[in-house]
Amino acid sequence: MASGIAEREHLYRLIISQLHFDGYEGVAATLHQACAALPGISPSQRLLSAVKSGLEAQGDALGGPPKEKPSQAVAKACLDLQFDSEDQKSSPSPALYESLYATSHKAACTSACFNSTGTLAATGSSDSSIKVLDVGRILTKANKGTEDIHPVVRTFYDNSDTITTLEFHPTQEVLACGSRDCTVKLFDHSKTAAKKAIKTIPEVFPISSVSFHYSGDYLLVSTEHPTLRLYNVSTAQCYVSCNASDQHQGAVTSVCYASDYNVYASTSKDGSVKLWDAVSNRCISTWSSAHGGAEVSSVRFTKNGKYLLTSGKDSNVLLWELSTGRVVNAYKGAIHTSLHTPAIFNHTEDFVMLPEENSLSVVSWDSRTGEMQRRLSSGHNNAMQAIVHSPVMPAFITGSDDFRMRFWFHRSATASI
Repeated sequence: MASGIAEREHLYRLIISQLHFDGYEGVAATLHQACAALPGISPSQRLLSAVKSGLEAQGDALGGPPKEKPSQAVAKACLDLQFDSEDQKSSPSPALYESLYATSHKAACTSACFNSTGTLAATGSSDSSIKVLDVGRILTKANKGTEDIHPVVRTFYDNSDTITTLEFHPTQEVLACGSRDCTVKLFDHSKTAAKKAIKTIPEVFPISSVSFHYSGDYLLVSTEHPTLRLYNVSTAQCYVSCNASDQHQGAVTSVCYASDYNVYASTSKDGSVKLWDAVSNRCISTWSSAHGGAEVSSVRFTKNGKYLLTSGKDSNVLLWELSTGRVVNAYKGAIHTSLHTPAIFNHTEDFVMLPEENSLSVVSWDSRTGEMQRRLSSGHNNAMQAIVHSPVMPAFITGSDDFRMRFWFHRSATASI
């Protein structure tokens, strides 16, 4: 009995300290007063950590089967400056890729994405349409040269303005899109006749970026407003940090989960990069003036979660070490001052890639040394707003203001689709 009382008192202390930590001072004070026998309690998030560990071990809160995180084996082909040597490259330079396929929208191609297996890709446009493409069909069409193979397998028309961001659901045949029409829409791409969204989440401001949690149950949303949103995909319930000072001071340009999904990062027009605790939804670190005060355009984590890649309108691409918050590599020499086109890694993280605005070429660097590689002429005749690399093979997509998307591939590579 005495043991049970002691355990409950410890539980109450954890609850009160968590409430203090989350900023609910009034509730914490009331509960502390009701538990008068407890001594002074300092703010802490030990309760949150304990609950998080318990849920990960036991499955979801309703007693369902555990949801597995992405395999840690994916981190084998990834960037690690602590152990890597300069001769460890396992993939070809992006300058050696060739354009295998192109298709056109009726206006600028503004966004693109691959699914996690690299079997599907999607592109979005200023004409408010979305195309879903079968990567296997693209490769077959290129190899056989036949005209009767059509890689575009779905086209969605349910938005009224520019498609700004796309991301496939991690476990279901669902595609999420954000638009300047101030909505996030979910499309079921398993249905051949589907043209409209199966769910719409209305927002107040144009959408700039979305990122799924690995479970697919939650979706991070950034808009042209300083406040980040986290949505429950099933209920469309919105969560924001309880502390207003956590938020950016300008419109958020990009948001991205880390590979372990314990943290996520965001960038903003205010020039800052923020790291967030993915469970409490609280900001844990802010890197102000990350690009010398210039707008920060994009953010990407490495597969091992050790580094963060950002691009800014100062024409610099920077690699940050999360543990120290310091820049460990800078990729310079490409002009990037107007658009929010992202900097990306190739599938093995041997190279960093960024479309250059004035030369209309794709610039790449050795991710370990920062050495610029030979430029790849894009074949586009206007600026590129979109670039995304396949997660599993030497292939990437560019989208341009010339209305076209291009699919690039390194032919000598062997890859299973």
